[in-house]
Amino acid sequence: PATRTLFELQNPGRTHFKITNTDASTQWVFTNTGPAFFISLQGTGGPEFKILNNGNAILAGVLTENSDVNSKQHIEPVDGRNILAKLSKLEISEWSYKDAPADRYVGPMAQDFYAAFGLGRTDKGIATLDSSGVALAAIKVLIEENASLKEQNASISEQNTTQSAQVQALEERLALLASDQAGMQAVLTKVIEMQQAQNVLTRTVMN
Repeated sequence: PATRTLFELQNPGRTHFKITNTDASTQWVFTNTGPAFFISLQGTGGPEFKILNNGNAILAGVLTENSDVNSKQHIEPVDGRNILAKLSKLEISEWSYKDAPADRYVGPMAQDFYAAFGLGRTDKGIATLDSSGVALAAIKVLIEENASLKEQNASISEQNTTQSAQVQALEERLALLASDQAGMQAVLTKVIEMQQAQNVLTRTVMN
């Protein structure tokens, strides 16, 4: 059957309708301001949700996306190193949307992201779950590599400490040998002097 409009509100200005729960004393207000559509809880002082004409969506709270394991299937582990390698080649740019040139953003192009990872249903957008998942996988690999480097550094530091102790011991032994050599040289000199004195005395007696 053809699509029919079953509910429409018209007004030469701001248009809204309200949904009220009289038992709970809560009232939700849906408003068309012209440049935006608001959904507000009466009395909070501002809209809880709004969609601008350029497609931007703004939340007053936190966006929680479904990631419940009970709603998933075909769960497979990922190769974090492969993801990190792909991520290192992904171009990250600063850019503006054509309909909002004053607003700047940082991130990859959806086409590049899709070509690299093949995630999601389209190459025209990037799901936040996919971008955060890729980032977490890469971060995990970097944490593991950092831990490995710390272990290697600790091992090298321990080896350096051992070698430094060995060098110090050798230096002490060399110093001791040098001291012994100096002592032996002094004794030898004394012996030579005594021998020379004895020779002089012998010649004197013989004369």
